[in-house]
Amino acid sequence: MGTYLATGIVQQIVIPKEKPLRYDISVEMIIEGLRKELDINCYQYSEDADDYIWKINPKVLECNLGDFLEAQFQMYTKKECPYMKETIVKVKESTTGDQLLELAEQSEVINFQVVDCLYNHINIVRPDGFDFNIVAHYKLISFFLDGKIIMECYGNIFNYFEKNIRLQRAQYPIVDCVKVMITS
Repeated sequence: MGTYLATGIVQQIVIPKEKPLRYDISVEMIIEGLRKELDINCYQYSEDADDYIWKINPKVLECNLGDFLEAQFQMYTKKECPYMKETIVKVKESTTGDQLLELAEQSEVINFQVVDCLYNHINIVRPDGFDFNIVAHYKLISFFLDGKIIMECYGNIFNYFEKNIRLQRAQYPIVDCVKVMITS
């Protein structure tokens, strides 16, 4: 395998409770840190004994996702790619968010599949002014998986990519759930 650059829609975020609890970091502080990364209102919050968990609301995926992916694919390459066309057809055939999540989990199409084992740090600022980086585990519905890639110091360029994608917010609200990450 290898390490790849993954661009996609965040399906799930899991943050282990251990460090936040040890440093008196509340769920509200974590949510504020996540707000800087994506539109946290698109996610349903839950928790278990070990983790804080946010999962995308399936309804969010039902808003012109096929058109959004088609626009991304057109910006990505000028030539027609059969596998990108196949992705658009399958996404547009899926009429509910749950069907779209199932399609991504099945990994039937190259440009719409779940990529797991992605980690990023969320910066949390406590009321006393100290800030902490909390590890967040992401599950992404990847629409681009490019590689193999080896990079150091990539945070700023990824933020730039995400901000450029989010310029399409008025037409495609799903952009507020997009992340660019390196797989492991």
